[in-house]
Amino acid sequence: MEYYLIVYEPRPVTNKLKSSTGSADQEKLYKAIEGTIANLGPYIRAMKNLWFVYTDIRSDEILYKFEALVKDKGLIYIDKAIWDN
Repeated sequence: MEYYLIVYEPRPVTNKLKSSTGSADQEKLYKAIEGTIANLGPYIRAMKNLWFVYTDIRSDEILYKFEALVKDKGLIYIDKAIWDN
């Protein structure tokens, strides 16, 4: 099973979405994520079965989009500030 985390980081994120594996299913997931949060400046980093989506933008509208991703794609939103404290 794969786990997907959306991590908020309060700093500029300049990298765009990127794939490190190239599998067709994962590419479809990238496209789904990219299509939903394309304007947020996210990128995905793969570590075995753990995937991260980082963004430096935070607002009610973006959280709403993240919630839609959680519902549709099994993503989990995590505020990095929780980890840092």
